[in-house]
Amino acid sequence: MSYQEAKVTFHEYYSASDSFLKSGENFFRSLTESIIADSGVKVHHINSRIKSRESCLEKFDKKYRSKFEQDKCQYHIKDHISDLIGIRIVCFYEQDVIEVANTLEKTLEAVEKRKDRFAERDASPNEFGYRAIHLNLKLNSDRSSLVEYRRFKDASFEVQIRTVIQDAWSVLDHKLQYKGHASPQLKRSINALAAVFEQADKNFLQIRDQVNVEQDKAKKKVTEPQNLIAAREESENLPFDAPEVSEGNSTNAVDVISLNELVKVSFKEFSGSLSGASRVLDDIENQSVSLSLLDVSKAITAGLPILQEYQDKTDTFLSLSPLTKLRHCLYYSDKSRFKDALFDHQKLNFDRWIEEKNLK
Repeated sequence: MSYQEAKVTFHEYYSASDSFLKSGENFFRSLTESIIADSGVKVHHINSRIKSRESCLEKFDKKYRSKFEQDKCQYHIKDHISDLIGIRIVCFYEQDVIEVANTLEKTLEAVEKRKDRFAERDASPNEFGYRAIHLNLKLNSDRSSLVEYRRFKDASFEVQIRTVIQDAWSVLDHKLQYKGHASPQLKRSINALAAVFEQADKNFLQIRDQVNVEQDKAKKKVTEPQNLIAAREESENLPFDAPEVSEGNSTNAVDVISLNELVKVSFKEFSGSLSGASRVLDDIENQSVSLSLLDVSKAITAGLPILQEYQDKTDTFLSLSPLTKLRHCLYYSDKSRFKDALFDHQKLNFDRWIEEKNLK
């Protein structure tokens, strides 16, 4: 079979497989999403694609054609395109990339040995560039025996797993199609940029690990009695290893991780939100009001019984989030100091109810 004949055969196969490929793309993407969700690893996004006919032929030309023609072997192009269906998983951290790859290989069946660009780069300390793990997978025997999966038992698909940063690098790298024939100076600049991307990935992982350490420390400290919190803040002046705050604020201002953990302890329905806790602190700092851990602890202790009654007597409170409940506690503890903790309509409703109850 000549190459032209092989191309015609592949064109016919590709056209006839259109419906199957579209169904397979949706099936394997949904299956991958389900497996990762069960693993507990949070990823940035998962998407999929069907490789275009032109890209398939270009890949075959580049990788296989000359060898087959030199050996005068009979071949079918479709047998050498293992990534007709492709899934891309973009993770937040390098560690997650490895964990996701291991999970998929344990749950499905590997068609080929994984392509580990992490190991390749690490083995060549003077080379920098794209870092990811590529897998070629198919259903394992347990899944392929199920009636609803049987249609795809012989189909394989490629999975590319990389970080957000490496995803961005890959997009930029594809723009540099001329890099293989670039001058030594330009190649050096490209390698230097690749090294920056690689270091950024490592720095993000270090920051995540540091946040985890600070969260563990905060979990222990937020459960202390208030007298111990007060004594520690007075002696240390910098609770929870908080950085120095801006001029005009107390140096014992509570940090976002400590506040987040205290709210998690105080409101059991709260799973945590560093961004939400940060907005609370932003609102307070905008008014040049310093907030210590002891302030928050006292405000919650004093405000919770009142808020419980407010919740029982008003339907509005049922829709409030834990961080909004925290804002109510702060406002109730000192209306002047924390006057901007709530929106005007929230203050109006809360003040009216407090006045009716003759609480303040």
